[in-house]
Amino acid sequence: MERVGGIRWLCVAGSKYSLCPKRWACIAVCVLHISQRHQTAPGSDHIELDGWLQAAEMGTANIAPPAQAGSWRGCAVKAAEKGFTLVEMLVAVSLLAVIMVALGSSLRTIAQTESRVDQRLGRIDEMRVSVGLMRQLIARVSGRKLQMQTAESGTGQVVQFRASASMIEWVGVMPARPGVGGRHYFRLGVEKASTGQFQLVLRFVPWLPEAGDTPDWRRSDSRVLVHQLTQFNVQAEGRPPAGAPLQSWPKGWVEGWPVADQLPERVRLQISDIDGAWPPTVIGIFPLLQGSGSGGGFTVGGGSS
Repeated sequence: MERVGGIRWLCVAGSKYSLCPKRWACIAVCVLHISQRHQTAPGSDHIELDGWLQAAEMGTANIAPPAQAGSWRGCAVKAAEKGFTLVEMLVAVSLLAVIMVALGSSLRTIAQTESRVDQRLGRIDEMRVSVGLMRQLIARVSGRKLQMQTAESGTGQVVQFRASASMIEWVGVMPARPGVGGRHYFRLGVEKASTGQFQLVLRFVPWLPEAGDTPDWRRSDSRVLVHQLTQFNVQAEGRPPAGAPLQSWPKGWVEGWPVADQLPERVRLQISDIDGAWPPTVIGIFPLLQGSGSGGGFTVGGGSS
């Protein structure tokens, strides 16, 4: 009955003071506490409640639940700990989104790095194989001279080596391999592919004595050494032989090789493709002194004199 009276008093006081819902909740806890103390101090609950109502209306009092309501407060705290608020969920989802974006960017960067490393390794391997083959072939040039008609001096002896700014032709020795070997004509130059791109192509024909200095390149085999070529430049240098006039001898590196009766000492190749320039390749030339020999068939090494 006491609690019923306290609640009725709360309704009358609330309508009198026009309390907001938050103060309604605080006063409700106080009413429950006062109703519990009614047996020990009858009549004091109305006075105490009037003071709380007036303080709540004026907004000057800090109305807090009594100490005996600790069990009720504990139940509220435990109920609140069972879930997350909307703000906490939004913060967690935002942090998760940031982490996923950073993780996705890292994975994509790793994949792009792997692709670039594979491309670089493939290019380095192509450079190593191509440069190694050119060194092996150009370094072994036949020193045999032919009696040819020249524009400068009429009939004279010329070496089987010609070079321009973008092409080299020479007679050398094909590395021994099954079915092919011996002396060959070689030509290294720039050719245009069917796709419209330029390539560095090596052509070779078996050497024949009757072919002289002009082989039939239509019968030649070919190998592409550099795809998507953007630059190919040939330079050579050499010292004049004893007794040769120094005025007519080229000094330093020159494009191609203008001397018809002497081999250069070194050749420098400058190659570039769409990925950039290759390191300059300098090849020393060592003349082969063997005489005439024939290619074709199965041979190993150079021909015999």
